[in-house]
Amino acid sequence: MDIQMVVLIALSVMLVIKIIYLVVFKRPEQEDDHSHGHHSHSRGHHHDSR
Repeated sequence: MDIQMVVLIALSVMLVIKIIYLVVFKRPEQEDDHSHGHHSHSRGHHHDSR
């Protein structure tokens, strides 16, 4: 019955991680920082190359 417990824990952990990820990603401050850090650079380079 150890497998069932491990599966339950894994499912719980996955759910918690998903919720945390969603909350962190939904934050306007983090998104702005990330978009301006890597996304803006990648997009600008792609547009400049074309």
